[in-house]
Amino acid sequence: MQGFFLHKICIYHKISLGDEMKKISFAALLTSFIISLSFIIGSTIENYGSIRYLVDSNHFVGNFIDFLVHFIVWYFIIIAIFKLLKRKITINNKVFKFIFNDHPLLMVFILLFLIGLPIVITFYPGPVQWDGMWQLNYYSGVLPWSNHHPIFSTFILGTFQKIGSIVVDDNFGIFLFTFTQYTLSCFIFANIIDFQNKLGTSDVIKLLTFLFFSLSPSWYLYAYTFMKDTSYYLIFIIFFINYIKFFYNESDKKSIITLLISSLFLILIRNNGIYVVSVSFLALCFLKSDYKKTSISFVVLFFIVQLILNTIIKMNGIEPSNIRETLSIPVQQIARYTIYNNLTEEEKEKISKVFMYDENDFALNYNPDISDPIKESLVIETKSDLKEFLSLWWSLLKKDPVTYIDATLNNTYGYFYPYKEDVKESIGYFRVVNNKRINKGNFDFYMNRKYKSFRKGFEENFYHLRRSEYIKFIYNTGTYFIVLIIILGYSLYIKRYDYLVISIPLLLTYAFCILSPVNAYLRYMNPIIVCLPIMISLVTSTKYNKN
Repeated sequence: MQGFFLHKICIYHKISLGDEMKKISFAALLTSFIISLSFIIGSTIENYGSIRYLVDSNHFVGNFIDFLVHFIVWYFIIIAIFKLLKRKITINNKVFKFIFNDHPLLMVFILLFLIGLPIVITFYPGPVQWDGMWQLNYYSGVLPWSNHHPIFSTFILGTFQKIGSIVVDDNFGIFLFTFTQYTLSCFIFANIIDFQNKLGTSDVIKLLTFLFFSLSPSWYLYAYTFMKDTSYYLIFIIFFINYIKFFYNESDKKSIITLLISSLFLILIRNNGIYVVSVSFLALCFLKSDYKKTSISFVVLFFIVQLILNTIIKMNGIEPSNIRETLSIPVQQIARYTIYNNLTEEEKEKISKVFMYDENDFALNYNPDISDPIKESLVIETKSDLKEFLSLWWSLLKKDPVTYIDATLNNTYGYFYPYKEDVKESIGYFRVVNNKRINKGNFDFYMNRKYKSFRKGFEENFYHLRRSEYIKFIYNTGTYFIVLIIILGYSLYIKRYDYLVISIPLLLTYAFCILSPVNAYLRYMNPIIVCLPIMISLVTSTKYNKN
């Protein structure tokens, strides 16, 4: 893969590496080291399931040679990419200029909207994802309200569905939300290219961005699916663009209001939004003295909103989000320890205090990629329970830290290893969830039987495409880790450390992917993925100087 990539870059762009090879680049060395390490660790975990095989006597020499080969090849690839990123390629075509230079917002919106219309028609009223159905159950009283899925997004989803069901029927209620979200998706993706245009981005990057969003069915399916995650990454785009403007003192009153509103929506739509937004602004307090007061004011406002939200939840008797949602990694570590070690009676007793523990069930339910099966058996209702859990976690860590590392890597390596395929159905959603555990028959949702064979063929062909030789990497989360690392490496290469600061919202989002219950879940990575074209445009732009 790496050799093929380097060969194509050098031939098609006529790049000579001679001048660059005369001096060693620390940025390229560091980037190559991180990428090579991710490949070696990822391959070891995928094949053997344990980091022990990385350094044991039977594998160490082979692994070291493999790492060295990766490191050398990736160093040349990185240098080639760095040289390529310095180039600004112009496409002298009237149609291209009309669409991407003169009218990017309108024309790209229209093109994306039209390309996705067959999906809108044949998948009417839009797929309903598991979480979306769960939130409808909250809203309609089928299940007690819970902030496991944030109550604000539950209110929005439920209100759209209810209005549509009153006007026409249940199906139209879903369509009212999914079509609105689809339209916004086309418009916000067009905003990315419009922003690239204002940055003076190379025409090739703008074209590749358009092709990336227009040719993959995933983006249309996400946009047309009844769930909160699409809304989150769309608002994240707006937030990120205006965060960049704010950082470079380019915000007018409208941009600052947009930044503030988008920040608040991120907090309200996803439970970890408060951390992503607040830390992003706190970083500016230390790095942008001229905006220190504004940043602090924003952070204070965010925490006031969060406090009000928590008060509303408490006053209305809504179940708050469970702390176990933040404990995916330690839960997996303890579960793996119980399977790969002989437990003492004392350890079993301690485990039974915080888990609904059965030795056979633990072994049966443990899934290295997904923490949910074990996490569901965790019982933490008081601070005392949490203290017991942390005490147990610490005591087992001291006895077998390697197993803890193995558990963590098995649950996360897909987020940095490009060959790991998605664990769940994250390339898109194709139907109304019909699992009776969540779809209890309270709504009359259905897709038109007339297009059933088309939908089936579309899904089968898409999955076949998804697993083709090179296309598959587009749908693997680890690919985007590599892209992000290359962007950050290039920022070091050109000594633009301000770009590293700009990447803080993306890095925080990545951290939450690592802490998430599911390995290699494309849905969790989408806020990063949709913003990578913006980052590429930023680091290749000459619009913002070092000051």
